[in-house]
Amino acid sequence: MIKQLKQLLRKLSKKISRKNLDKFTDQYISKISEELDGIDNLKVLNVGAGGNKETYLKSKFNFLKSIDIDKNRGPDQIIDVCDLGQLKSLSFTPQLICMFEVLEHTKNPIDAINNLYEIIDNDSYVMLSTPFIFHIHDAPHDFFRFTKYGLEILFKNFKEVVIKPRNGWFETILVLFVRLRMETSIFSKLIGNLFIFIYFLLTPLTFLLQKIIKSEKITTGYFVFAKK
Repeated sequence: MIKQLKQLLRKLSKKISRKNLDKFTDQYISKISEELDGIDNLKVLNVGAGGNKETYLKSKFNFLKSIDIDKNRGPDQIIDVCDLGQLKSLSFTPQLICMFEVLEHTKNPIDAINNLYEIIDNDSYVMLSTPFIFHIHDAPHDFFRFTKYGLEILFKNFKEVVIKPRNGWFETILVLFVRLRMETSIFSKLIGNLFIFIYFLLTPLTFLLQKIIKSEKITTGYFVFAKK
């Protein structure tokens, strides 16, 4: 029972932290499908292997290969996205690159985005998500945080760029409380787990407050869609 509860809390916590990611992905997969008249033959590269998101992407695309610097995550190829030479060893040219919750873990995010631009053809796509106001995770391999304006600079070479906040200001505050469950102290874990339930209970209030008091300057992270 305790194990099942821990699994449920972990699942709910991740759902809260990555809220709207699937919705964003679906929206821009539909856009790509409309532009290309279908995605059955689309060649997709996923940067950052394994996890629920890769499983989700595999349900959407017929052709999807993954890369990662960690062989334990089971990538199709062990490649550092910051190394253009390694990226050019790919056995195919991606038409869509997905890089969700990875950019903050790269040691040179400027090189990472420039390299993605280099290996795709014109009219190809990149979909990405990355945190802004969010706790340190996967330490010590968590290096950067990005504002909307920083992301605009990183994607300056692309001809079409859409940057969307993950959530609003009040929801960001709740998410930060939820992430206390990742701390080492028992008290912090209890507070974090408690706020998982508070988060869902306050959903109507959260929606109302963020409609009344608007701010585009506070969010846990951003989604990016870019076209070369």
